[in-house]
Amino acid sequence: MIKRFFKIEFKRICRWQTLAAFIVFIGAFVNISIMDKMDIPSQVGYPAISRLEQSNFFISYLKALFGPIHSYMPLIFPLIILLIIGDSLFLDYKTGNFQFSISRITHKQFIKYKTIAISLVIFIVTLIFQLVAFLYSIFTSPYYLPTKAGAENNIIHNVQMGIYVSKPFVYIFIIMILFSVISMTIAVLGLLTSNLLKNVFAVVSIPWIMYIIIGQLLMSVGTGNSILFRISPIQMLGPCLFKENYNFIQVFLYWIVLWSVSCFGTYKLFMRKFRLSL
Repeated sequence: MIKRFFKIEFKRICRWQTLAAFIVFIGAFVNISIMDKMDIPSQVGYPAISRLEQSNFFISYLKALFGPIHSYMPLIFPLIILLIIGDSLFLDYKTGNFQFSISRITHKQFIKYKTIAISLVIFIVTLIFQLVAFLYSIFTSPYYLPTKAGAENNIIHNVQMGIYVSKPFVYIFIIMILFSVISMTIAVLGLLTSNLLKNVFAVVSIPWIMYIIIGQLLMSVGTGNSILFRISPIQMLGPCLFKENYNFIQVFLYWIVLWSVSCFGTYKLFMRKFRLSL
């Protein structure tokens, strides 16, 4: 049965909303990349090594995705994900898939399979989006293996520096997995909101608006090193990786825990909605 749910969700993403989300994602990525390259000194006499450290396709990809200077991707990324799959539960009601499924499985099984299916599908879709973005960086930026000394002197990059320098492709892959996990959390939050609201536009927009409000509020209340600032979802969606006092384990745990809590909340609300005991 889980395979059936997965197939349904995968077929559903083949629509104009996904194309629009892809265009927004890649368009923003290209725009940020161009802005970042404009800041790299090009005058005669500027060390070529320094230029390469700041413009190789590894760091170009990272700075466009969540760099602290020009990247606005952490602000729009949740909206991109919600645009792809945020209305999934509404489509179940509209197409009759919900009634069909409930005639064969329980409500408990339905929401469990639904949550797993949208998580897996959005994980794959986000991974594909990132692969395309990385290919853009490869074709538009020079190849250069970063060095520790050069990285420390030319970029603000502190999280897992050893991996970035010694195995940059592995580092990029870890980042891709991280963002795919983040997209899972956002998708489930959209599913959770679907149990509270009856408007498709609200389901897509309200979780994004709350993300911006909560994220900005936590950063405004806390200072740069306070716990409130550090746990802001806006910070945890990438910018923290260009700062000290973070590591991959912390960031992964943050989003995995949030995904788990969102899954539990979705399950409870869905069951309560249909007045079924847990």
